[in-house]
Amino acid sequence: MDERLNDLVEDLEISVRAWNILHQAGIVYVGELVQWSAEDLLDRPSSSKKIVDELREFVTGMGLALGTELPEWQRPDGAPVARP
Repeated sequence: MDERLNDLVEDLEISVRAWNILHQAGIVYVGELVQWSAEDLLDRPSSSKKIVDELREFVTGMGLALGTELPEWQRPDGAPVARP
């Protein structure tokens, strides 16, 4: 499995607004973020198309995609995975 899935979202070079949306959703790792679809992220309070586009562009730049199913992936800290 791609080790980048275990990267913390707080270490990503994304805007504060985007990070706040992820934080409010309980998304801590890239592996959680990519399991959320653009629609799921848009449904979050204070989210916007601009923020979702930023996140989509970021994960695409990593060679990943939003809405990816990763049933076997687990958080490195053992906590439950944040799901939409």
